[in-house]
Amino acid sequence: MRLTWTLIFTIVLISVLLWQSSESVAFEEIYARIWVTSTEEKGMLLGEKGLIVDAAGPNWVDVVINSERLDDLLAKGYNVEVVFWTPEERNTKLFGKDWDRQFHSYSDMVAEMQQAASDHSDIIILDTLGYSVEGRMILGAKISDNPTLEEDEPEFRIIGCHHGNEYMSVEMPLLMLEYLTDNYGSVPQVTHLVNDLETWIIPMMNPDGRTAGTRGNANGVDLNRDYGYLWNHYSPGIFSQVETRVIREHGMKNNFSISLSFHTSGDIVNHVWNYKDFPVADSAFIVDISTEYGSYNGYWVVEGYQWYQVYGDCNDWSYGSRSSIDATIETDNYNIPNVWNQNRNAILAMMERADDGVRGIVTDASTGEPLEAMVTCMELGLLVFTDPVVGDYQKNFLPGTYTLKFSANGYRDTTIPGVVVSGGSPTTLNVALRPALDLFAVHVISCYFYDPYSWPNQYPNNPTNASAALGLPDGIFASLGRGGHVELDMGEVTPIVDVEGDDFTIHEVGTSDGYHVYWSSLPYGGSWNYIGNGYGTTSFDISSLSTDTIRYLMIVDDNDGSATEWYPGCDIDAITHARQVTGPYVTLYTYYVDDDSLDLSLGNNDGNVDFGETIELTMVLENIGDSIAYDVEAILRTTHPLVSVIDSQQIFGDIPAGDTMASSAEFVFSVSTEIVDGEIIPFHLDINATNGSWGYEGPNILVNAPLLVYHALDVDDIVGNGDGKADPGETCYLTVTLENEGGYEGKQVEAILVSNDFYVNVISGTSSYPDMLPESTGVSLTPYQVTISEECPEGHSASLILEIDAFGPYSSVDTFALIIGQKPILFVDDDGGEAYEYYFLTALDSLGITYDVWTYETLDAPADSVLELYQTVVWTTGPDYGSMATPQTLTATDRTRLMTYLDNGGNLFLSSQDLLHDNGLNTFVTDYLHVVDYAEDKNINSAAGLVSDTISDGMAFTLNYPFYNFSDCIVPGSGATGIFYQTGKASSAFEERVPHDRLSSAGTSDLLDSCALRYPASGQSTYKVVFFAFPFEAVPPAGVYPNNSHTLMRRIMGWFGLEKPSYIRGDANGDGIIDLGDILYLVSYLYKSGPASDPFEAGDADCDGDIDLGDLLYLVSYLYKGGPAPGC
Repeated sequence: MRLTWTLIFTIVLISVLLWQSSESVAFEEIYARIWVTSTEEKGMLLGEKGLIVDAAGPNWVDVVINSERLDDLLAKGYNVEVVFWTPEERNTKLFGKDWDRQFHSYSDMVAEMQQAASDHSDIIILDTLGYSVEGRMILGAKISDNPTLEEDEPEFRIIGCHHGNEYMSVEMPLLMLEYLTDNYGSVPQVTHLVNDLETWIIPMMNPDGRTAGTRGNANGVDLNRDYGYLWNHYSPGIFSQVETRVIREHGMKNNFSISLSFHTSGDIVNHVWNYKDFPVADSAFIVDISTEYGSYNGYWVVEGYQWYQVYGDCNDWSYGSRSSIDATIETDNYNIPNVWNQNRNAILAMMERADDGVRGIVTDASTGEPLEAMVTCMELGLLVFTDPVVGDYQKNFLPGTYTLKFSANGYRDTTIPGVVVSGGSPTTLNVALRPALDLFAVHVISCYFYDPYSWPNQYPNNPTNASAALGLPDGIFASLGRGGHVELDMGEVTPIVDVEGDDFTIHEVGTSDGYHVYWSSLPYGGSWNYIGNGYGTTSFDISSLSTDTIRYLMIVDDNDGSATEWYPGCDIDAITHARQVTGPYVTLYTYYVDDDSLDLSLGNNDGNVDFGETIELTMVLENIGDSIAYDVEAILRTTHPLVSVIDSQQIFGDIPAGDTMASSAEFVFSVSTEIVDGEIIPFHLDINATNGSWGYEGPNILVNAPLLVYHALDVDDIVGNGDGKADPGETCYLTVTLENEGGYEGKQVEAILVSNDFYVNVISGTSSYPDMLPESTGVSLTPYQVTISEECPEGHSASLILEIDAFGPYSSVDTFALIIGQKPILFVDDDGGEAYEYYFLTALDSLGITYDVWTYETLDAPADSVLELYQTVVWTTGPDYGSMATPQTLTATDRTRLMTYLDNGGNLFLSSQDLLHDNGLNTFVTDYLHVVDYAEDKNINSAAGLVSDTISDGMAFTLNYPFYNFSDCIVPGSGATGIFYQTGKASSAFEERVPHDRLSSAGTSDLLDSCALRYPASGQSTYKVVFFAFPFEAVPPAGVYPNNSHTLMRRIMGWFGLEKPSYIRGDANGDGIIDLGDILYLVSYLYKSGPASDPFEAGDADCDGDIDLGDLLYLVSYLYKGGPAPGC
């Protein structure tokens, strides 16, 4: 009977499930489009076994087939349109007769990579990862600051040319290789990415197909259907081709955080899953980065299955088997510079995201050696792997709080809750694991889950993933579906070994199901040998087999039961077997914290280690060896400077094999009140017996403490103008909110307000606060009181200090800014690095109103904290323009910050002839600029104002453009009013550009030729806006009054409420002119107790907020040495 079962299942598996063929076969590639008339027909077509789909649309599917398959499809009644009969015909018609010269050939690629490695040997090494069917090299380039070393760094991968006729997929990896190597040391972003990542670039994984101009490799196999995860007969077998085996083996050695696989044709970001429509465990992060990629180029971001279904592709294998977030990037297959410009910054952005989340190193607690381990997020489910050499891991997360479980073969699982991830730098979490006996499956080689449904509704009843079968039993499982299978790797150094009795156990959960079990000496390409049948959780003895060790196991559902039930087929939780240890082996089993204030402990009895507590620590040791450990003692020590071990040595006595033992008394240590919340106390445990000794790094114990910080401020200026803001000359009551960011309650909280600022005096500076639990806030019970000098400059930021005390004793210091008044104007020079700011600055200078300049090219977008300092923002984009996918005028960040600024009562004058070209009718345009429609590129040559308008009454000018004229006409929305209109019809633009097709609702007749507006048209509003759809730079600066830019700027600023000051800066004595008398006046004030200037700012010639010797020297320079005039 045993021989019969072996024969039957071996034949079935080899011939049906996992046929591995290495023979080259003659093949042809016919490129066809199949037209479908319904979703049902499309689903039937996509379900055709072995049909290679290239792309899909609503009513068509593009396929690559041979003549036999063409006849079959026609016989089944499909509407098949052959587009190209041969690869040569396709290439010639798409790219011309010299198609092969437009892109890098195999030899070109090799030469370029070798040259790069020669020119930049300090940051790149070239590796022959393997060879193709016809013996061509599959080259990979590793780019890093130490390329010959494996470092504790996230890893990033770019692959090109799965399909040999997708030529652009080679160019993108090669161009990124060139960009990184050529700009290292000169472009800060590139230098950072090379220094802080390990990047692998594999431009041509299918060199045979590239050389032949075919989709498939030299065997005619579509390599992107040959991977093991959810493989389903779209290639000869699982990893049947040498090229995919190369990628698998490389991926087993390198745990890529994020990877990109380039394809053509179509502007698409395709993320997992490809085999089913179900959110992956990391869906939030994956969708976030995919959307970010698409934001750089306008590519369609889509889950692969929603486009069309694929089995056995690189994306799903990378994520399902190796936990690498892998995306397919579909680009055009022509115009290399354009495609590169669309993708360069997007690729760099993905590299920047590679270290988002949590990272660290997993080590052996006794030796400190790195471990090949798994790290699982308990909230999300999917695990990641550590690097097999360094032991480092990278788990990508969006900001949040997570629980992580660390597992390694032969070690005890360690679970750490409350791991906080914030934006910016990754959270670092290093973990040391303690030895244990249990061993388990560590890798998914391949799998297939049977599903009875058709596209677009597949796998609705099976949300499980194959990786759930890894690790120790935890109740999380992989449902194989009826007749499905999974192939698992038990580990190179931890195979199943024949011992006395049962050798391994398959843990099957839920309603018991049947399955068949096989073993192989190879992960793929070999034969699978029958072991036996299981039902539910079953143990197996391998003593009768032809092998005494098993590394690779396959479990096949017995094809019984319902395929449509929830969690169909057998549900595999884990495969376990025991580690064999000779002699005694004592390790830390667990520990208990006693902080109940009895005996030697002193604490709050919450079972946690908190600041200021004295802890009694009970240790429990375990002997996982096969013989008794005699006279066991242990010594506890730590190097932490704020932790003192009071009782460091305890006796455990004899510990029998397989038993645990607690110490006869407790270890005792105390924690200083100066320790910071979230610190880890690194303990070391030395265990000694008469017949052995062991040392362990651990336990590592988390400390909780309050972390009281400034959170928010409310200003009551009732002794002032009552606008809720601090202004010069006011007395203000400040209500401060503190937040407890720590893990321990803040009790008896008090904070003293201190000011070292010249203009701010604290009158009442002490307040108590309510007790604050972790992650809660508390408001000052008594408001603080401050007075502000009348001489304080507008927009001054006063740094105030909070000295915080609480029970413990606990003390900390935090600071916050009190913004006093607002500076008048911030001018944002966002013209792409050109010099057109001159037109604005001369107009602003004519007003005598102080302003600051923010140069976007060097400073990037002004932050919220910058914008809030100003009453008015003047923003120009000059001649800059991009596209809606990649705007060069206002980016999404710019728009968000300006909306916040306006919501807080700001004023905005925006001059941008290309804002609408880049942004269209988005929220900022419609709800804040109050533009409801527009006609683009109207090339306005002259404009006139509206009678009786506050700003434009009586104005008319001929516009003189210092750059191309792409000005627009606009339709003001409700509550806004047009203030300028086009008076002369324009000639053609100076350069060609395709405008957007607009006027979706208004129509040309409704535009009334408006080209500028203001909001509100009348009355009051939270904010004010003036928007010019033609450039302010084109308004003549020296036209007859009022037709000039100086008058126009004065009227705009006047409408915003900004008027020329009644004083002249530098006119210290107030006589209306700057001369020697002002120098003498300041000398009298500074050195002879004379009066100060009135107002104070008149004497502050150098605009530093004070009157001192610097102002004297500034006036001397201006009057007698040709220095600049006073003014800010």
